[in-house]
Amino acid sequence: MDFICWCGNAQLREWNKEYCRCPLCETLLSTRLQDDVSALYQPEKNSLYSATYWFEKTFAQYKAMGCADLDDAMLLHYRERAGLWLKAVTRHLLPPARVLEVGCGLGTLVRWMRDLGYDMSALELSAEWVAYLQGKLGIPVEAHELTPCASDASKLDSIIMMDVLEHVATPNAFLATVSGCLKDGGAVFIQTPKYPEGASFQELQASKHSFLRQLLPQEHLCLYSRNALKKLMTRAGFAYSAQYPALNSDDMFFVFSSQPLSTYSEAEIKNNFMSRPECITAYAAYVTYLHLRGREQNLFDYLKRAVNKMSRRLTGKNVLLR
Repeated sequence: MDFICWCGNAQLREWNKEYCRCPLCETLLSTRLQDDVSALYQPEKNSLYSATYWFEKTFAQYKAMGCADLDDAMLLHYRERAGLWLKAVTRHLLPPARVLEVGCGLGTLVRWMRDLGYDMSALELSAEWVAYLQGKLGIPVEAHELTPCASDASKLDSIIMMDVLEHVATPNAFLATVSGCLKDGGAVFIQTPKYPEGASFQELQASKHSFLRQLLPQEHLCLYSRNALKKLMTRAGFAYSAQYPALNSDDMFFVFSSQPLSTYSEAEIKNNFMSRPECITAYAAYVTYLHLRGREQNLFDYLKRAVNKMSRRLTGKNVLLR
């Protein structure tokens, strides 16, 4: 391999035809990184992440999940991902915090956080997709790459990057820019695919592991193990972290900071939102989400216990349920 891992190791090993593995940090790197991939990140009509990426490719994935149109996809996103992410965000960050989401996708998290009182904005690469989000959700989103802030006065309390880091070809430089945009102790929320550390391609194939769907070498240029992500973020100056559940087992979801994380109690979270009349309806929707997710988890736990009880009677073993 004639390229170097972000950790500085040049002794990379072939993992499969499309990825190599760094044995020092346990990152999978797309062989696409041997080429110049800078054009992927330009806000142009012919770039990989143009409007076609959203209106056709991404919508096809939601259509396979039963969504009839983009409205359905957004509602599903609220119900699953945005609510899940909010549970972690509110634990460490409360209004009127200034937040930027890099790669806001369907825009639902931006809309919900603005409704909750956050000073929230976003970046996306496609001007056509940005225009759609502006019209549909009324959110402040720009078609632009992440760029350093102009002054200390404009620095951010937090940057959110959901399903973004795996698309970045130069993570060290990218995270240096992220760090430069944040106030001291600012929080970075990251969701990214989770490579099962040390696993071979053949092992994952044999077990039909869900991580295999993350092998998109034209898009997912760096796929990190849990330890690799923590090493990468520590190198970038974000030594403190907390991990939260991700929607899918092949993803991981963290919050990182250069200083010990601020953590708010349930009472503090409630008091903050209920003290803002303009935010109460959005907060009520969030509490409803938490209630329904809690009931869903309780039902799953009950069924898991029932299935395992029956399995132990029949085979003497528990059943692995996810």
